[in-house]
Parts: sequence; structure tokens; C-alpha cells
Amino acid sequence: MNTTVPTKPMHIVQLEAEAFKRLIAVSITPDGSLVEITGKNGQGKSSTLDAIMAALAGGNAMPDKPIRRGNKSAEIRVRLAGDDGELIVKRRFTESGTTLTVTAADGTKFNSPQQLLDTMLGHATFDPMAFCNLPPREQVARIKAIAGLDEAFAAIDKKQAEVQAALTAAQARATHAQTIMRASPAPDGPDEEESIADLSSEMEAAHATIEKHRKARLWLDDQRRQQSRIVEEAAQVQAQIKALTDRLAVLDGSSKAIETLINENAPKVAAMVDPDVSGIRSRMSGIEDRNRIARLRRTNREAAKALAEAEADVSRLRRQKENAVAERETVLAEAKLPVKGLAFTEDGLTLHGQPWEQASSAEQLRASFGIAMASKPVIRVALVREGSLLDRDGLAELCRIAEEHEAQVWVERVTNGEQVGVVIEDGEVRGGGQ
Repeated sequence: MNTTVPTKPMHIVQLEAEAFKRLIAVSITPDGSLVEITGKNGQGKSSTLDAIMAALAGGNAMPDKPIRRGNKSAEIRVRLAGDDGELIVKRRFTESGTTLTVTAADGTKFNSPQQLLDTMLGHATFDPMAFCNLPPREQVARIKAIAGLDEAFAAIDKKQAEVQAALTAAQARATHAQTIMRASPAPDGPDEEESIADLSSEMEAAHATIEKHRKARLWLDDQRRQQSRIVEEAAQVQAQIKALTDRLAVLDGSSKAIETLINENAPKVAAMVDPDVSGIRSRMSGIEDRNRIARLRRTNREAAKALAEAEADVSRLRRQKENAVAERETVLAEAKLPVKGLAFTEDGLTLHGQPWEQASSAEQLRASFGIAMASKPVIRVALVREGSLLDRDGLAELCRIAEEHEAQVWVERVTNGEQVGVVIEDGEVRGGGQ
């Protein structure tokens, strides 16, 4: 059966533990916001704080061996109280496992007790002293999670990784294009290769023309020789002219006809100019060198184009990278961080503009406690396991900070017989527990 879930701050008003870890039986009724658990080493101080963690947090807070040696079961009871009422948390351990119940003051039990406690705890079991000692990057990771920036920064990181990969590829293309340009200089010469087949066809056509002209000249020479023979023959028969008048007339007519033909074609034949094949032959002999130059010039042009495109990509991607950095800064500026003056980079935290490690111990402690309480947990209980590092002024400051946040702090401190706070000895309370 469900009942109303408290929403106002709650503290531990009583802790009881039996046969849990090193504890035999303890009963502690805290007084005030600071609860000191003191005693010598190995007496059960850590087991007392572990009992709170195991009872409230469960999960990873559960020890591997919760039952004190020689016992078959263990039990922890935590009574919580606040303006909304009381809750009794009871966790029992046996050799077969563990059970948990959460009961209201009227005896009503809550369904899903661990889920209930998880919603009420938030970061309440956070150890502010431990946060102070975390490596800078782990502190940043914790703040990101608390401020809800993990998803936004993961998206930005992914975008930056994609841009960086594209930028690296573009830079590689630019380098490759520059290498090609250096290996393929552009000497003076033709931009395009010539075809040996085309030149061969041109040479063949030129030779055909030369042959045609040769035949024309031979024909003309033959005509001239024929005319000479006729003239010679006419001279020979000049003496016989009378007898051979008819023959002379025929020959004279033939001579005139041939002369006319010669006169008509002689200027044409005389005007014929044979093509100069020496140029073609010269071009054919140097075609490979010219084509090599053309190939080099083409390769150089292509590399220059590739270089320009790659450099444009590099410029564009660098702008994208800068935009991603700006986006990260915008997200950070708009983030609601848990403590005023707190900021961070990927390398660590800053507090009021100073690196975290340069802040005073009091400033670090105050900020750490504010971070612990950032989620406004209902169960406002913080555990400090290294309380021996704090002097009395440090404890007083811790108490003031706890009161500011309406929180209760349980501090584990090593003492040597002094009767301070709740003294644990041999697994039992020897002083200050009630």
C-alpha cells in the first residue's frame, strides 16, 4: 500500500545496527546537524557510516560481506524525520540475501522501497571531502552530470570529433596535392598532348599530295618530250613538206592541241607547292617530350585545383571547429551550475575565477557541500569519512555549511581515547550515542 511521499528535508534521528560488518550493536540518536563518529582505528567507525549507506543507498553501497563473523544475520534500522513526518528504513541481511522495507509512522509500508529512497536521496550521500580530493577531470565529469550537461557536451564532443576527422582528412588532401605539385612542376610548353596517330595521318596525306604532284610533273615532262619529238619529226619532214602536207597538217594540229593543253596546265603545275614534311617530321621526333610536358602541366593544374579545394575545406572546417568551441562555451555559460562562481573547462574546475586547487580549504568545502546538495534531496545526509583532516575550526565551518543547506553531516574521526561525539569501541557505542 502506498502513502504520501515526504518532500521536505529529512534527517536521521536514530540509527541502529546489529551484527553489521564490525558492529556488534549500536544505537545512535543524533543531536544537531553535525554528528561525530569517533574512536580509534579498527573499532567500527567506518562500519557505522557504511551502515547508513547500505540501508539508504543499497546497490553498489552494499558490502560483499555485510554480516559480522560468527552471526547468521544482520540488521540496520534508520529512522528519518522532517516536517512531513517520519520514515523507518529497515534492511535485513541473511546468508541468502537482503530485504528492505520502508514504513511510515503509522505503519504503512511503501511499495518499491529502494526506488522511493533513490528519489529522496539524490546526491545526499555524496562525500564533500572526497569531492575535494578527486582528480580535476573527475570533478568536471561529476559537475557535468549534476548540471545535466552530459548529453549536450556529448553531442558537442561528437560534432568536434567529426569536424576534426574531416579537418584532418582535408589537411591530408592539401598535403598530398602540394606533394604532387612539387613532384610535377609546370614547365613552359603545350597544355595538351598531341596524337601520334593524327600526325601519322597528316604525314600520310602529305605524302599522297607529293605523289600526286610528282605524277603531274612527270605527265607534264612527258608532254614536253612528246612535243619535242613532234617538232623534231616536223623538222625532219620539212624537206618532204610538199609530199607530206596532209601529214604536216595533222601533226601541226596535234602540236597546237597539245600546246594548248600545256599552256592551260603549266601555270597550275608551276603553282603547285609541295608541303614541308620537315616540320611534321620534327614534331613527330619531339612528340614524347612535348606530351610529357603536357602531362606534367595537366597534373600540376589538377593538383593546384585539389590544393585550392582542400585549403577551402580546411578553412571551412576550422570555422566549424571554432563554432563547436563557441557552442560549448555558450552551453557552459547558460548552464545552471550548483554553486555560484563555479565554472569548468575540460582540464578542471574554477571557483570565482581561480583554479579549484588554489581556493582555500573552506571555499572548497563550502562549494563541495553546495554541489552535494544541488539536487535538493529530501534525505539530506552527507557522510565525511576523512574528518580527521579537519581541525575544530574546520568542523565548525562544516557545521555552519550543513545548517545553511538544512543538512545533517556524519563525520568519521580518529581519536585516541578522547570522549568526543559518538565513541565507537569494539563495535559498540561507548559514549555519546544517546
